[in-house]
Amino acid sequence: MRTSPSELVLSFAQIGAMLRARQLLIAFVMVVAVAAAFVASLLLPKTYVASADIFIDYRMNDPISGRQFHPMQDESYLQTQFDVIKSVQVAERVIQVLGLQATPDGRKLVLRYGEQRGLRALAESIVRNTDVAPHKNSRVIEIQYSSSDPKHAKEVANAVVKAYIDLSLEMMNAPARARRDQYNAQLESMSRQIDELQKKLTAYQQQYQIVDVDERADLESKQMNALSVRLVDVQLQREEAQAKRQSLEKLVKQGNPESDIPEIAGIGHISGLKAALISLDAQMANAKITLGVRHPKYIAIQDERQALMDKLKKESSTAFEMLGATEGRLAQQEKVIEADIASYQKKTFENKKHRDVISSYQRQLDSVQKIYNAAIQKFDELLMTSNVAISNASVMQWAEVPEKHAKPLLRNNLVFGLLAGVVFGFGLAFLLELMNRRVRCLEDLEREFDEPVMAKIGFDEKLSGSDSQGQQLGRGMHA
Repeated sequence: MRTSPSELVLSFAQIGAMLRARQLLIAFVMVVAVAAAFVASLLLPKTYVASADIFIDYRMNDPISGRQFHPMQDESYLQTQFDVIKSVQVAERVIQVLGLQATPDGRKLVLRYGEQRGLRALAESIVRNTDVAPHKNSRVIEIQYSSSDPKHAKEVANAVVKAYIDLSLEMMNAPARARRDQYNAQLESMSRQIDELQKKLTAYQQQYQIVDVDERADLESKQMNALSVRLVDVQLQREEAQAKRQSLEKLVKQGNPESDIPEIAGIGHISGLKAALISLDAQMANAKITLGVRHPKYIAIQDERQALMDKLKKESSTAFEMLGATEGRLAQQEKVIEADIASYQKKTFENKKHRDVISSYQRQLDSVQKIYNAAIQKFDELLMTSNVAISNASVMQWAEVPEKHAKPLLRNNLVFGLLAGVVFGFGLAFLLELMNRRVRCLEDLEREFDEPVMAKIGFDEKLSGSDSQGQQLGRGMHA
């Protein structure tokens, strides 16, 4: 038959006729495909899948800030955990725990690519064989690992679960550990600063022999106040002595004997000398009347009176000088007290200077100590937080050794082989038919000659046409 582009569009009757004509070919292809699937199922290496179930709960990323997750982040959080489970870091931990680098496959990869690239390739192969399947509407996920060895599949699956839990713990506690290290460095720095300030303060106190600057200042202040009171008293005494001296000098200038001055006459020995002088004056007057002025006794009494007068004058002069010396002694005491007060004032200024320096050291020490105490308290919280291991994953079921292989499945392969055989058989039949078109039904003749079919021979079918003009013939077919 001749074929044109319009004839490539076949009707259902043509397709059915074509399939009936090539049914043996289609059946043969289907049988071959099923047989190939059966043989492949027997020859392909068996793959065992070990699975473990874990429950993933929300945990704060930073134990210090306490950041919580919003429920809307559920999907992204779980997807992040899936990526972590199927990460090279987890696979590298599995290699280290199980010692897979010492296995034949591991040594082969190391020899082929080198140690670093070989271990990387081994980790990537573990990632490829690891699958994460979440349960529907649940935070329970299933971790699967495929291997040709069922025991190896179980070990790697459990190792992946444990490596993921350990890595998630490290990732969650990493901020706390980082801040702990920072606080530790700051605490060491502040501790050294406190020691240096304390050494400077102690050295300064030892240099100036200061035990307690406030106590020392209080003692010197009290002593200075006592000296001030004493100075006022001495100044009053000096002024009084000065006034007394001036009055005595005035009396002496007026011609009054020093012995008649009341302040001097009241002195005990001077008053005794004056009494003795009065007694001698009485004896002398009596001797003058009775004995006469030339009598030896009168002369002796006169000499004795003269000696007594000289002594009285001398004692009076001495007493007068002593009264003047009192003012000088008080003036000297006043100078000494003023010098002592000036010395205490100087010491007070020095103590104030020492107190300012010590106060400066003490303020710096207290400030650093306050910061250090607050940092110590925070450091204790960080230390506790970084040492508390709370995982975001809980193991619901550890992987067991799979009893049956997961791949290849004979039933599934036979079904897929049958389907493939049907599709390939139909396709091959269509291809052969289009390459070599033949008359399979009445529609093929009608499309080829554009004439009505009058009759057919060898088919148990009714003639087409509305007026029944065709007839069945015994042999051949006429159009």
